[in-house]
Amino acid sequence: METSHRCRLLDLPVELQLNIYELVLIVNEPLLLNCGCDSSYRGKDHSEREDADREAWETGTLHAPHEPNITRTCRFIRDLTVPIFYKENQFLAHYCHAADLDVALAWLENIGSKKREFLARLSLFDANSNYDEWCPDQIEQAKQMLEDRFNGKTEFVVTKDSGIFRRVTFARGDEKTDQERRESLDDELSALRLVSLDEPEADSQNECLLPVIGSEE
Repeated sequence: METSHRCRLLDLPVELQLNIYELVLIVNEPLLLNCGCDSSYRGKDHSEREDADREAWETGTLHAPHEPNITRTCRFIRDLTVPIFYKENQFLAHYCHAADLDVALAWLENIGSKKREFLARLSLFDANSNYDEWCPDQIEQAKQMLEDRFNGKTEFVVTKDSGIFRRVTFARGDEKTDQERRESLDDELSALRLVSLDEPEADSQNECLLPVIGSEE
């Protein structure tokens, strides 16, 4: 007997499929992009929990979120589910001195520019709503790193009993893709010519000048 491998899910109307995908992809708790700050741990056993979490992040037991398996089933389902995952979930990146922001930045780098555009609920976060008043350099450093690397903008701030949230968005439309940025950089590098300092017709705007070995300084 022949066994049918047809996916019955795809027989459903797209509207109903989307309802199912949302139930699978959207979670109630924020998705962490790095280990929490000191202020995230409270209670008598806070030191033990903090140490355990930091070790788990260092060993990879805890990690920034992966795309759920359903996004990898086929191209059609992937096109429907990936935007839902990034748009509808809340993502938090801790930025205090004790947090490893590089882990969150690496995640943002890995997902690529298109998926960064989908992120509608990404926030820089600290559980202490007064942290920015005490350590303003930390938030400024985090904002600058996001802007320099991804053209990320911190749009507004929400302060709650649970902490401070600084919503981050990424440029849309005319932003260059990661591939375009790499190609642009390759073009710039290939346009450079290595010449000696005593070459008579050096173009200072388009050349990297190196001294001739053995020449007098």
